[in-house]
Amino acid sequence: MATATVSKRTPYSARRATIIVLAGAAILFAAVLWVTTYPKDGHDPYRQPSLERFPETLIIDRFELSVYWDRLSWMDAGTLPYRDVKQEYPPLAVAYFALPKLFVSSQSAYAYALLIQNAIVYALLIGVVAKILRIIGASSKILFLFALPSAVYFTLNRFDVFVSLLVMLAVLCVLRRNFGLSMLVLALAILVKWYPVLFVPFFVIYAYRNQIAAIQIKKGIIVLLSITFGITLLSVVIFGINALFPYAFHMARGFGIGSIAGSVATVVRAVTGNAFGVIGSVFMMGLFAVELFPALYATANWKRVSGWIGEPKQFVRALLLITLVFILAGKFYSPQWELWWLPLAACVFATRKNWMLIASVDILNYLAFPVIYRSMGPYTVLYDGSTIMLGALLIVLLIRVNAERVQSNNQQEEPYATVR
Repeated sequence: MATATVSKRTPYSARRATIIVLAGAAILFAAVLWVTTYPKDGHDPYRQPSLERFPETLIIDRFELSVYWDRLSWMDAGTLPYRDVKQEYPPLAVAYFALPKLFVSSQSAYAYALLIQNAIVYALLIGVVAKILRIIGASSKILFLFALPSAVYFTLNRFDVFVSLLVMLAVLCVLRRNFGLSMLVLALAILVKWYPVLFVPFFVIYAYRNQIAAIQIKKGIIVLLSITFGITLLSVVIFGINALFPYAFHMARGFGIGSIAGSVATVVRAVTGNAFGVIGSVFMMGLFAVELFPALYATANWKRVSGWIGEPKQFVRALLLITLVFILAGKFYSPQWELWWLPLAACVFATRKNWMLIASVDILNYLAFPVIYRSMGPYTVLYDGSTIMLGALLIVLLIRVNAERVQSNNQQEEPYATVR
């Protein structure tokens, strides 16, 4: 009887939270409008929108592709990355977008080669998600989400699809009870983007909960630590201390446009004036603590957390929650981060209502960047409004994921058989 009461309350609680979030987004947008003076043209002085190529920018981001090309100048000069040419990307990320340059000589050819490489990786990612859906017992109809405009755009024009493929491969391996291989793949993912390191406690807890042999778990952890620390130290030995620049660079970044935290910082800076230096630093530390909290909590309360992620779907849902918290607590926002959470969301959301929410987030993400940002510039009312609403919808998505987690934990689920 008590279980029924909790499961009835959850949707209403989520509904109230959603209303509060949307109202908060409206208030934040009003506050940003109040404190912001927009330039007439809305242009970023460091990154001018390209109106003459606007139709093309809806498909291809030549600016970002040119950044990757520029970061690979060391290949033509016979020098080394990090030591001679600074890189804001970890070593495996550099290796990934350097691969096409081995086969082409011009910047134009490189752009198309990278687009093709990304498309192939995307196809592999969809195939991996389809296998996870079969293990979970979910419909493959949800794979249509991978045809949404923002997902396709940022797949083609960024390298984040690579880390997403590695994360989902690691998930597939642990669901198939191959913990050692899952740790190897997860280590590679961490060397592309560091956020997957937050998943490690949950992989370990899931393995223990599903009675994977303790010796296999220990070996898997050793493999992960050996690869991540080994390659990082080897990079320092070969390329010098600048091999650690990607991590120092992102830690030192300030609040960026396009994020909820950045919008809040804009308002607080206008209100507090000179006192913002201290307030902003405390705010940043608080955001970083929020990003780390799920992993730290799971490590300190692994027995309790093990009761939440025993089933494959519960496990994937936990990873989705961690990812959304990490993104929402970020001091800046990158629209390609959709590729981090979309494959996880595809594995846990089974209703059309949630599919519509995911599609809404994707379309708004697409409108905010290649459409509004590229055509009007970032310093416009439309860009601020679209990014604040985007953040609000991501929070609503987080609320729904958590509501499903609570309902799932309140249900007595039957034991499952892991697919091999």
